[in-house]
Amino acid sequence: MKIGKNKTGNVLIIIGALLLLSCVCWFLFISLEGNRAEQLSYRKLEKVKQVILESADHEEQQSENGATNGFVEKEKEELRVVDIDGCPYIGYLTIPKADLEISVADTWDDEILKSSLCRYYGSSITDDLVIAGHNYSGSFGKLKDLATGDEVWFTDMNGQVIVYEVSEIEVLEGTDIEKMTQSGFDLTLYTCTFGGKDRLTIRCSRK
Repeated sequence: MKIGKNKTGNVLIIIGALLLLSCVCWFLFISLEGNRAEQLSYRKLEKVKQVILESADHEEQQSENGATNGFVEKEKEELRVVDIDGCPYIGYLTIPKADLEISVADTWDDEILKSSLCRYYGSSITDDLVIAGHNYSGSFGKLKDLATGDEVWFTDMNGQVIVYEVSEIEVLEGTDIEKMTQSGFDLTLYTCTFGGKDRLTIRCSRK
């Protein structure tokens, strides 16, 4: 009887050790993935900023030469989208409180989300922009640090900066798409909560 109990105890110890090892391996994987994503994110942000700077220089040159820019006039109707290394971008997001600056892609995609934020819905022009991001520490993992009154800046590919203020913070179910997109707020930021079931949602208004 004692031998049987010892065997059961040993089996439980082994199972416990394996579970602990799995947790450690998973934590290391997430940390490495987050670090890799943060480095890639920085490189993409620099490229987006460079394109915006070049566009501003080009527009200034045209203005000095007295040229009209019909393309820019047309872009006022919708967000300008620029392809960089095969990925379309609409600008970048800055959150001073979270010490975060990160590019925003036009297309929502799991692979793109690893190194950029993604437009999920709407536009800054129609005041219904929804931006999604992974909860990595170098991305929207910092949303949990925000409070009402904090500022969020969105810079589009024409260099226009729109300043928002956090108005409301809520947690939505992952399946509640209508509440996410039809909120009436000018800007919504969201990321997965721990476990991935719900969405930490930051509602912002133009300041």
